[in-house]
Amino acid sequence: MVRLHTLVITSLKSYRQRHSFQFRTYFFCFTLGMLAASAAISFANETSRRAPARFITTASEIRSLTIEQAKQGRAVHLTGVITYYDPEEPDLFIQDASGGIWVNLEIVKPNVPLGAGDLVEIHGVTEAPDFAPQVGGPFSK
Repeated sequence: MVRLHTLVITSLKSYRQRHSFQFRTYFFCFTLGMLAASAAISFANETSRRAPARFITTASEIRSLTIEQAKQGRAVHLTGVITYYDPEEPDLFIQDASGGIWVNLEIVKPNVPLGAGDLVEIHGVTEAPDFAPQVGGPFSK
């Protein structure tokens, strides 16, 4: 009878150990799943907050940016007419249907002859080194 009692205790102990191990395994998997779900939700919220990348396409959009926004280097794609160009300075102003804007040519000098009245496409980024938003890092077509 003692032996049977020992077997019963051993059997119960084994069941408890098995049950404890299963509980720890389920708890670990549940916790891991919750962390993964939380990370996925957090990532989804973070990516949905960002506005989709798009070009700024008018001079008035650039001029309406704050200095802080202009310093973010937002992508610009403008089509307009050159109203003033001085290759020595270098100064370039273009005008589209919404207004005029200065294009920074201090680093990138055009390799084609430009003049007032030419229609150009300017690709660049916004910048605000002085007092107003402008187009920087341009290349034109």
